[in-house]
Amino acid sequence: MAKVTFSLCALLGLLLVFAAMGNSSKVNPRSKCCTKFQSKPLPFENIRGYILDRKCRLFAVKFITIKDRSVCADPKAQWAQDAMEFVRLNQTASA
Repeated sequence: MAKVTFSLCALLGLLLVFAAMGNSSKVNPRSKCCTKFQSKPLPFENIRGYILDRKCRLFAVKFITIKDRSVCADPKAQWAQDAMEFVRLNQTASA
């Protein structure tokens, strides 16, 4: 009887873990850490804003697109620096 109870508890625990993992897709993409950089430049007109992510192991700039997607880039890359400057200039011009 103890084996059955243990097996049921283990199964329930695994189901809870998988259920929690299934909900992780609903987490705000801006809160996740970048694991790699996009090397291909984004069209500047598709960028709505950016966030410098210093909390994670990989220092990154996260560009937020007009479709509310998050794209990770190397903040040292020239295209990323140009994109950040483009956003800064457009935000100050519209303010």
